[in-house]
Amino acid sequence: MKNNSVEETVIRCADGAELAAQIYSGGANSKSGVIICSALGVPQKYYRAFAEFLAEQEMDVITFDYCGFARSNEHGTCDLLNWGKRDLTAVIDFAVKQLKWTNVSLVGHSLGGQLLGLAENGQRISKAIYVAAPCPTIDAYPLPMRIKTNLLWRVLIPVLALGRKRFPAQILGIASQSMPVAAMRQWGQWARSGRYLFHPKFNIDTRKFEELTPVIRAYSFDDDEYAPQHMVQALLKRYSAASSSHHHIQHKKIGHFGF
Repeated sequence: MKNNSVEETVIRCADGAELAAQIYSGGANSKSGVIICSALGVPQKYYRAFAEFLAEQEMDVITFDYCGFARSNEHGTCDLLNWGKRDLTAVIDFAVKQLKWTNVSLVGHSLGGQLLGLAENGQRISKAIYVAAPCPTIDAYPLPMRIKTNLLWRVLIPVLALGRKRFPAQILGIASQSMPVAAMRQWGQWARSGRYLFHPKFNIDTRKFEELTPVIRAYSFDDDEYAPQHMVQALLKRYSAASSSHHHIQHKKIGHFGF
């Protein structure tokens, strides 16, 4: 990075949870900032080069680890719902109140694109880019991926979660380190439901998905077996009041993590 700095910080949530975060400075005159929301099982350090690039464009950037993962300690319930309602809410508040950002954007990678509609203050986000962010359902995958997702969500996650505090995600190749059991169990429950987090049986308030009005640009890739085109479109439809566009990239070797 040139003439930019990186600051280690801790973002405190309303319930006392503490999130390990980094702030990449875009310069003294920066009033715009980008929050990077990680994919499931991906630590914030994975996005360092991208964050540095954005800072060089004179934008501040926040990266963070969800509660109970990577450098953020467990506190309370560390599941996907709280990663949106508690963690992302706290990060947006920090950006607006502590860093005094007047223009807040979000980059959501995979799971990171699903969380904005759960944040209490998601209306603060004016623009968002979603990269490989799907609304996944277990039987909507084409073969042979459907066999893998059924094995993962119907068998491996329920069995390996039994009696554990930490889920050994690294042995399945779906994360670089262990994950909170609550997060993995909930991921499987949502995916098996057929409507993901939007199934009425979960009793989740999803009204903000329909109310938020950011400009969203979503990207999918034809060699991404985790977030196929139709699932990315399905998530975008949930943000029904947003000004959204979907760009499907073909004939490139990008996959789920290469963008």
